Amino acid sequence: MPTGSEAPSTNKSGSVCQDGKNGPVLFSCVLFNACSIVNKIDNLALLIETQSIDIVLMTESKLGDSIVDSFLVNAVSVSCNQFRCFRKDRNVCVLIRSCIKTIPVAIPARFAHLELVAVDIFNSGIWYRIVTLYRPPYYDDQARILMSDILACLQLLSSVNYPTIIAGDLNLPHANWCDYIGPSDNIHLPFITFAQESGFVQYTNTPTRGDHILDVVLCNNSFYSF
Repeated sequence: MPTGSEAPSTNKSGSVCQDGKNGPVLFSCVLFNACSIVNKIDNLALLIETQSIDIVLMTESKLGDSIVDSFLVNAVSVSCNQFRCFRKDRNVCVLIRSCIKTIPVAIPARFAHLELVAVDIFNSGIWYRIVTLYRPPYYDDQARILMSDILACLQLLSSVNYPTIIAGDLNLPHANWCDYIGPSDNIHLPFITFAQESGFVQYTNTPTRGDHILDVVLCNNSFYSF
């Protein structure tokens, strides 16, 4: 687990790319499991500044109610490079530069228990949706019910007529993303089947924890590069 003196571990980083009217437009994005971000704020700010990060997707941020959005935004914003913050409970936090047109997506009340944030971003005449989520590392009957709810929510959120990106820590250690197969435990296989049947491609190709790929980035439009 990272300590307060270490920079946040970037499990997946890259660029969201599309062809704008005046040439390619790139957003620099980073996804990581923060294992609590409060004691790593300075390192996060340094990462954003030195790597010119536009979009930060965090899971297990562990931001309690006592930590207001302005604390995080002020800590990572430098001069004109301001950020907006979108959070869900303690474990999902998204930071996006204010210059990027962003609209939060309302999550239906029946999915309020999910640790998930969705935003729509508009750029160069094109909308696309980013869904960031966290699934706890449990595999019992309650976990199976939770996965069913996650998939129902993702099915709804991805039913728009523009690209959807799903990113986060799913804690699916036995998912084989090369062949899109996994154990039939009503947790791994249902998610893999959803991704495959919905046209999503999973882009994380190296282990993010131990020998496993837990942090994933999926997109249902190959026009985007990561």
